[in-house]
Amino acid sequence: MKTISTLLLIFFITINIYSQKSLSISTSYGNGITAILNQNAYGYTELDPLPKNTSNISFLIAYHLNQNFSLQTGFSSLAMGGYWEGSDSGIETTRDIDLKYGQIPINIKFSGKQQFHLYTSLGLGIQFLNSAEQTYTPSSNMNANPVRFDKNGDISNRFNKNELSLLYAFGFEYQSGIFFCNLGFNLNYGLKDINDSAFHIENLSGIYESSKNGLGFISLGIGIKLFQNE
Repeated sequence: MKTISTLLLIFFITINIYSQKSLSISTSYGNGITAILNQNAYGYTELDPLPKNTSNISFLIAYHLNQNFSLQTGFSSLAMGGYWEGSDSGIETTRDIDLKYGQIPINIKFSGKQQFHLYTSLGLGIQFLNSAEQTYTPSSNMNANPVRFDKNGDISNRFNKNELSLLYAFGFEYQSGIFFCNLGFNLNYGLKDINDSAFHIENLSGIYESSKNGLGFISLGIGIKLFQNE
């Protein structure tokens, strides 16, 4: 993953030098809500979904084609997953899944020309699963359902290692000289089933439904524009 990020950085710097356009780098922090759409309960009782708070950090490199359009890539560290509550065999139960991903985004961004302007971006996120953990309460139920539970909490084997998401963002940006800051509203929707094929287990209705990641968050970012030749 680090090798891919390094190669992308070298690529963007190289095309900038030869095309005499501008390059910018930025970092951002995001906070919002994540969910797993269509939870996989492995054939057992499905609980009621509730919002799960999450945060993430990103580093972006943008190659500016002109004053309005730019291509973006970089690296993001994402915390995703889902949270559920409900009654299981008369026992109030909670289920919490934490999924940690590394993401390489590939976006095209449109920005206004004014000092304070709107922006929007659309692209794809290539994701790599770093870890997957699950917590059930009450934990005493774990001994009864080894398929449903994992005693050490690690359920990485139940998820695909690579994912693909649709990325969309819009927000406001302010630029002063070579520096800029922005406030964004971001959506990340999974395009693939996150469950490993060995865990395509039918629900209580006898149907298997694919699970997908969903993420929405507000971001604050700062950056600097380099090699301005426009």
